[in-house]
Amino acid sequence: SLGATALPAETKRVLIAELNRVHQVQKAGGRVSDPDSGSEDFADYYDTLVMMVSTFETREAALALLPAVAVSGSISSSVVKQLGDTVASLLVQQLGSTTEDDDHIAVLQTLGHAWFWADSMSSPMSDRSRALIAAALLRATVSGSVPDMMGVDLALAAMGDPAFLPLAQKLHDIAANAGPLAAGVEYFTRSTDIPKLTALAASRSTASLAAGLARIATAVCGNDAAGRRQGACQSITNDIATASGHLAKGQTTPARNGFESVGRKIDDAFKAGAFSDAEHALLAGNVAMVLQRLAP
Repeated sequence: SLGATALPAETKRVLIAELNRVHQVQKAGGRVSDPDSGSEDFADYYDTLVMMVSTFETREAALALLPAVAVSGSISSSVVKQLGDTVASLLVQQLGSTTEDDDHIAVLQTLGHAWFWADSMSSPMSDRSRALIAAALLRATVSGSVPDMMGVDLALAAMGDPAFLPLAQKLHDIAANAGPLAAGVEYFTRSTDIPKLTALAASRSTASLAAGLARIATAVCGNDAAGRRQGACQSITNDIATASGHLAKGQTTPARNGFESVGRKIDDAFKAGAFSDAEHALLAGNVAMVLQRLAP
């Protein structure tokens, strides 16, 4: 009756500890509720516990809420806001440790929220975190799992980043050939994600699209590129920087030649096995968006 925010500090600690206990038992496959109580009773109890903890707005509470991001969008947002740059690695770990379809969908969507939050609120996100998010979305797009595809669809909607338009198009094509279970993903990418991201791309300057390409290249390459991939990444990112420099100076022809070189290097690296099919689609698609603006 007082409201969760007015609870004593010790009570808040007990509630967080209880939520952690419930999640630990669930993860271990044990029974959380009283054998005599119905599943609906426990669902109400769990949802109430989660919603109360979500009002505490502390890092400790956000860590306890990580396994509960599937409960609601507000929980997802709360976790992202409180955990900041560490949220990407924590969510990716969670993604790898759960087999529940709803959890996969919710975690992927929350990764999208994290990307959006960093952009919209000017909250710093490291290159490593962006690399983790991009890698998770790319893997899920081509995993063959319909829940994974649903999660990517929701993540793309949450991100609102036109640099991911090529991934939305790739997701649509995969879903269109994945059978009736993926019909919803095909519909929403075609009717919502692709038109929205296309409009956002059209509203951006050429320099903004080039900056998006640079950020995507850094995210795809990550911090652990090695061998042939490392050489390709270094060459590509250097060429993007050089071409972007020409663009900033109004030197359209050198800029166009530079981005065309980037496109060729991406294609060559893909043929040599340095990039996956999904990575190639994302990178090449961003180059194409920039070159459309620089057509002679």
